[in-house]
Amino acid sequence: MKTPSPRAAPDVRCFVEEDLTPGTLFLSSEEAHHLLSVRRKHTGDSVLVLNGRGEIAQARIQETGNRSAALDVRTVETAKPPKTQITLCLAHLKPAALDLVIEKSVELGLGRLWLVQTEHAVAQLDAKKLQKKQKRWRSKMIEAAKQSANPWLPEIEVLGSCAEAVERLGTPVRSFSAMLGHGPRPVHAVLQGVQPPPPSVVLWVGPEGDFSTSECAVLERAGVEAVSLGPTILRAETAALSFLSIAQAVWNW
Repeated sequence: MKTPSPRAAPDVRCFVEEDLTPGTLFLSSEEAHHLLSVRRKHTGDSVLVLNGRGEIAQARIQETGNRSAALDVRTVETAKPPKTQITLCLAHLKPAALDLVIEKSVELGLGRLWLVQTEHAVAQLDAKKLQKKQKRWRSKMIEAAKQSANPWLPEIEVLGSCAEAVERLGTPVRSFSAMLGHGPRPVHAVLQGVQPPPPSVVLWVGPEGDFSTSECAVLERAGVEAVSLGPTILRAETAALSFLSIAQAVWNW
């Protein structure tokens, strides 16, 4: 079924982890607090409920308490998935830059984010802190989904290297890498030439110093096509979001 238009939907959106069905739905204490104390909504007000898996519910606040809220779910619809599922293979970035990419990629409709350890990356992922980081990433994704009314949350996975990411991709898919220099063709010209929209694509973005020579060789052997994002040198987070925006505009909008 089609996704309800955000313009027609309630301006307040809630998030739950479970499947959505008509009937009574209880919010978590955090969601209830935000709905009642931050957004100052009351019994009888309309809300939109998302679960990050494409389900969208129209509901009304049925009952409230101290950091608790029960919703009356009236209707549930399932959003149509994007024509092209986009995976972003991104070099691990510093926390602030990575948080920005995670937040904005939800707003832009990214399907999957793979964080890859690269040779030139300044930031390296501490495996001991991964669980804490994943919790923060999940929180940022949920907030971005509620802000943007995006019914889908991307999957996030941490991989060890470009070679590991290439191996995990398995079946050959169209892949494109943002590269520095004047050699690669302009990104819009390359992507616009890929029609009809492919079912899935992979976008590669390296760290500030770009992929290393050996990593570029791995991508080239895997059939990844190099593209240019423009004449200026972009920060990695800017490159990732620009790349994603262009791909979405070409294939999904």
